[in-house]
Amino acid sequence: MTLLGYIAAIFIGILLGLLGGGGSILSVPVLRYMFNYPADVATGYSLFVVGISGIVGVAFYAKDKLIHTKSLLTFGVIASVVSFLNRKYFVASLPQELFTIGSVTITKDLFIMLVFAIMMVLAARHMILDKKTSEQTQEASPLTYVLAGIFVGLFTSLVGAGGGFIVVPALVAMYKMPIKMAIGTSISIVVINSLAGFAGDITAGAKMEWPFLLVFTGLACAGIFVGIYASKKIDSKKLKPLFGWFIIATSIYVVTKELLEL
Repeated sequence: MTLLGYIAAIFIGILLGLLGGGGSILSVPVLRYMFNYPADVATGYSLFVVGISGIVGVAFYAKDKLIHTKSLLTFGVIASVVSFLNRKYFVASLPQELFTIGSVTITKDLFIMLVFAIMMVLAARHMILDKKTSEQTQEASPLTYVLAGIFVGLFTSLVGAGGGFIVVPALVAMYKMPIKMAIGTSISIVVINSLAGFAGDITAGAKMEWPFLLVFTGLACAGIFVGIYASKKIDSKKLKPLFGWFIIATSIYVVTKELLEL
């Protein structure tokens, strides 16, 4: 399983390079079930993988000046602060046994993975339907920026995923920006949001297996370049719906696996 996990790390990177996002959603199941990390550790490690691997995308979009500075300094900063605080205080302080329903005990791991499964389904729906986000004609209110930033920071830091499928439509709606710039800005926000969440784990005293984490992340980054090269020859638009169905299948596996361990 360990060897398959490292191969999966490369596969995650390839998907990131090929699809421009979404592949990182698989890092949590890989870390959880192939390397047997607890859910809170798997999601924390995933934040590091997402943050570091996303830097490649940031460099690409920054070169073409497709990063919106204003939203990065408002939406992005709010999401990152919330992400940091959520991982440092909320996730770190969750007891292993949260509550009991009848004879069933809802554990910390089960709670995190069920929320993660919901996020997987939402992301898969976005990929399968592939609806174009329409550009808005009226900029949102400052309160909307704050609420959206809080939501993204809380949600993505809890489940250890980037949440680009949430951020892109939010940026278009709030800042009236073109889709390409929204994607570039979204990747930038995902990077700082993810790394802020990971920093929350570190400051909360979480133990990090740095040799493993750096190797896993390095393999994912190597896969990104393979994916970028493959994207020149493969139509990623046709792959997204298929990958979406694969994510749904994975979410079903996640829920089944967690419930069977009750």
